[in-house]
Amino acid sequence: MNQARTTRGQSAPDSPKTNPLLEGICLASTEKEIFPLIARNPFLDAAWRRQNQDIDLFPAYMAAVVAPTNTALQLGLNIHRALKITLFQKNPTVQQNQTSYFSTASQPSDPVVIHSSYCGVVLSGLTGLGKSHLLEAALQSIPQVVYRENIFGLALIAQITWIRIDMTSIASIEALAEQIVRAIDDALKANGDIFEATLKGAKSANTKMERALRLLRTHYVGILAVDEIQANNFSKSGSADIRDWFLRIANQRISLIFSGNPLGFRLLPPKKNEDEKYATQQLRRLFATNELRRNPAESINDPEWKKFIQTVATCHLDGSRDVFNEKNELLKLQLSGGFEDFYIELHCQLEKLRVKFPAKEVDDSLINQAAAASTKLRKMKPLISAFTEHDIIKLKQCIDVDYDYYIEKWGKTSSQNVGGQSENDPPVSSFVENNKIVVDPVASAEADRKSIERKCSKQREKQSAPCSPLKNSLREHHLDELETVIINGKPPDGS
Repeated sequence: MNQARTTRGQSAPDSPKTNPLLEGICLASTEKEIFPLIARNPFLDAAWRRQNQDIDLFPAYMAAVVAPTNTALQLGLNIHRALKITLFQKNPTVQQNQTSYFSTASQPSDPVVIHSSYCGVVLSGLTGLGKSHLLEAALQSIPQVVYRENIFGLALIAQITWIRIDMTSIASIEALAEQIVRAIDDALKANGDIFEATLKGAKSANTKMERALRLLRTHYVGILAVDEIQANNFSKSGSADIRDWFLRIANQRISLIFSGNPLGFRLLPPKKNEDEKYATQQLRRLFATNELRRNPAESINDPEWKKFIQTVATCHLDGSRDVFNEKNELLKLQLSGGFEDFYIELHCQLEKLRVKFPAKEVDDSLINQAAAASTKLRKMKPLISAFTEHDIIKLKQCIDVDYDYYIEKWGKTSSQNVGGQSENDPPVSSFVENNKIVVDPVASAEADRKSIERKCSKQREKQSAPCSPLKNSLREHHLDELETVIINGKPPDGS
């Protein structure tokens, strides 16, 4: 189990088949192995509950819960696999690795991905889908610092398996370098000493970045997780230098884990500079590896959503477990828009009301009261309603949303529903209001119009299709008989 943040490992220099950088680190290869490393729910521990009964801290308690959804498990496996590959490439018992890893002459200066076995991970999705939460859970399943003895003849080396930086505050190379150095300082609990010593006297941004790279190599950093990527982080004017440096980081045999808004991974091709265009193509290669996209749930029967709400149902201060109530869950889905963060916000508000009114039943009235008490849900209501109603016009009014993706996604879903909808299914473009299924008349009429158009189009195609010679012969025979009846007034023989 990888519960400890820091561990100590003994290398085996006499065994060339053993990679000392992997000793003492449990890396999963299957969902069965990753499950206990990712899934967390302290509410199932009675001793923990007795010590944590402060309702004001309930949101913080919920932050410790990780539902073992398919995305969570797959993300964990991808990150474990990425670390396994990058540490294999850094195996210090291989002489070639020793020579190339620390040789200044062998360090590539061009922004080109030269390692064909590069293994990165991309996790994308809109705000409120719990991306940062899942990323942190996956990283925490690996001990961050492992102290190694007798590597390269050194008595002790602090190996850092992963660090995490936040792109919201990075708009320059200098800021990128400082965040990397500070993340290493935090991992080693150096209280700023490493940060000051590393960047002391460095006046240019490139000098700071070179020192940050040297620090990454010194501590055998395997993963750089880049969280909170925003729209145009890499494609806006002047971001070419940042793109180039990320490519150079990848060439240090470091796996890059990107997480953020889908618009942040859209690289606009430059118009003039061919070198910049090539760098953009290279960065697109980094984004294309092991991509996972999260979307809001559209149904209470969505497998990811079911696993998520089953986990949340066990999270109560009194240790109780919610019994599944389809009526309540439909309303919660409507009020949260299928966003996990918003559902947890609603759950936290409900828990406060449960504590305040212990005898009150959780019904639509209490659920609506909890939603009304949440500032966060009120603020995000335009985004939530756009998704619950599949309203493209409302969605276009929300910022940082790749609405063209959802136009296509909802269009495909709508056409599939029109073709294969049963009598018991709710109408297309329906949503829940006051526990009732309400049909959007405009969207429903549009769906009906398209269905009629498709049927008419098929009929026209059938009518205009050329007939076979046999069909033409039969048609002429019947026309001749019909003409005989009309002219002579009696049917042909044998009729």
